[in-house]
Amino acid sequence: MQLEGKSDAQTAMLRDIGQLQTMIDAALSYLRGQSGGEERDWIDIGALVTTICDEFAEAGTRITCEAGSSIPCLCQPLSIRRAIVNLVENARQHGTTVGMRATAQPDKVIIEVSDDGPGIADADKPRMLRPFTRMSPNRATVNGHVGLGLAIVSDIMRAHGGTVALLDHPPRGLLVRLVLPADRQSPPT
Repeated sequence: MQLEGKSDAQTAMLRDIGQLQTMIDAALSYLRGQSGGEERDWIDIGALVTTICDEFAEAGTRITCEAGSSIPCLCQPLSIRRAIVNLVENARQHGTTVGMRATAQPDKVIIEVSDDGPGIADADKPRMLRPFTRMSPNRATVNGHVGLGLAIVSDIMRAHGGTVALLDHPPRGLLVRLVLPADRQSPPT
């Protein structure tokens, strides 16, 4: 694609500069996100997962949702939403169908996002949780994705005392499981 009035070399240079700007913006956003500062509040994880699922379905994503009702969780609501949205965006990018599930156990809240894409090899799974890591590191930045999604999710979970696991999703795909510790206090009524 050549920009009007620009040579092929100028067009290529502008595209490269645009990709660099995207990477710089993503890096700054990632680093700003490390500062925390968001207050914790009680939210219903089941309602949050259902809302996110509905939003993606309205935008045309093939998505299924299974969320228990009334799953109270003391967390940073915007951060948890960002983690879940990052996972759904990744799943949508790599697969054709996305699945979401939220459940509660006495000592934990579990959120799962799955897809039917190519999955991630076991040897690559730990690497994928690091910043600026993509499955194909030689590929140029695609649609503004610079390999921060899973790193952001991992940082958010760590800040909540939770975990993130990348698991196989038979017969094909990836399942990302977020586990948040259940607060021993009761939510306000």
